Amino acid sequence: MDVNYYTIDEIAKLSGVSTRTIRYWSHEKILPPPAKLDGRTALYNDKHLVTVELIKHLKENCFLPLAKIKEVVDNPAEINDIKKFFDIKTDVLNVLGHQPPTLSEKGLARKTSLNSTTIKRLEELGFIQPVLTDKGKRFSDDDLNIARLIKKLIKLDFTLDELAFFPEIIEKLADTWFKLGHEKLLSSI
Repeated sequence: MDVNYYTIDEIAKLSGVSTRTIRYWSHEKILPPPAKLDGRTALYNDKHLVTVELIKHLKENCFLPLAKIKEVVDNPAEINDIKKFFDIKTDVLNVLGHQPPTLSEKGLARKTSLNSTTIKRLEELGFIQPVLTDKGKRFSDDDLNIARLIKKLIKLDFTLDELAFFPEIIEKLADTWFKLGHEKLLSSI
């Protein structure tokens, strides 16, 4: 069986995940390390691509924190449990009237007065995470609210580079809250 190799830019383009996020997942050991060519160039294979797509799916659709996603990646048998959870979560969201992301990039730009370059940078930094549909990228109401907040911060003279660490902090907070909630639930049983 032939194995395809990709650079980080190619993996990012194929998966719709930023190179920064892929590097972060590798650093956190959620994604296996790539092979090195000439000691510098990282080469990813088909397994990496599948794993990146799985991580993205679990993060965006199942709202799992990275600590739990690492457990799933390390133990693929948990995927069936995650799928059951996702099916239940989808039913609950449907009952609550959850709407899937429907806003195009142009719509997001129009509603926030942010230009396309800034929106792409927000994506790269992990502030907003569009979903790829058959109609292209679509943004959620959460993405819209975050973009509006970022616009306010930009007006207060913050740069995107100064705000770049916020998504990682939020991710760590989410992991902590998930663990605390899980521990509280287990202690009540």
